[in-house]
Amino acid sequence: WYVGRLPTPALALGCIDYQCPGVMITGSHIPFDRNGLKFYHPSGEITKADEQAITQTPLEITGSPTLVPLSKEDTPLLDRYNARYTQLLSADCLTGKSVAIYEHSSVARDALAQIFEGLGAQVVALSRSDDFVPIDTEALSDDDVQLALRWAGQLSFDLLVSTDGDGDRPLIADEQGRWLRGDDLGVITAQWLGIEHLVTPISSSTNAERSGAFATVSRTKIGSPYVIEAMQKKHAGRVAGYEANGGVILGSEITLSNDTTLRALPTRDAVLPMLALLARSVEQHTTISSVMATLPARATVSGRLQN
Repeated sequence: WYVGRLPTPALALGCIDYQCPGVMITGSHIPFDRNGLKFYHPSGEITKADEQAITQTPLEITGSPTLVPLSKEDTPLLDRYNARYTQLLSADCLTGKSVAIYEHSSVARDALAQIFEGLGAQVVALSRSDDFVPIDTEALSDDDVQLALRWAGQLSFDLLVSTDGDGDRPLIADEQGRWLRGDDLGVITAQWLGIEHLVTPISSSTNAERSGAFATVSRTKIGSPYVIEAMQKKHAGRVAGYEANGGVILGSEITLSNDTTLRALPTRDAVLPMLALLARSVEQHTTISSVMATLPARATVSGRLQN
């Protein structure tokens, strides 16, 4: 079943809805020549045990593979993913808000526009690209840093959003064009959801503990499978996790104050932290930078070694 181009969490949600496994072909945030595959259970993202079983399973291939054309692109999974968020909040809750979308080659770019417009926001599309652009949300280039500052000086927006290539890691800047730390986004999102039990890797800042907002904070090795494994051990209460790249992993069903329900989605998601941040700013009648300023001050830095 070829479901076309869509954000990785939309595929994971579809696997859960239709109770079937799935495969995402993706470049994610890495160079184009290192394209790869992501595998999903009918219950969501695979675990480290699954990864080990995959790599250790002998596969005997006989004969030559038969190549066939892809079937016609079928889009109900993308529609379901968009509806997950447009139906979560009231249709006019973001009226008066302006959201700029750094589109580049993100597979989530059109979905982001549909979701924010569906909630009443004015959307400004920026820098769309037909060529693959590897965006690593934990190690932004100086060019991307300056780009956001320049846009903030030229335009008026409340929030600037983007994702990595396959749409499961958020990239978010405040109204001043300052890119926000992914681990800080995770804390704000968890606070907005009323999370009781929070899980995050050791690479995230200590804001999870210092905020004092959660009954328990568990630390794991780096990697979403470790986060999901630790989340599965929490058998009661509201459970969520996040990574330093900004992806939020929802481990339990959440009912919001407006009585709408958000189902669990045990894989990284980029849209939830965007909506949580905007919703919090609307509730508090303040700016995104002011919402972020409610967190304890932490000094953190990250980068990457290339080649």
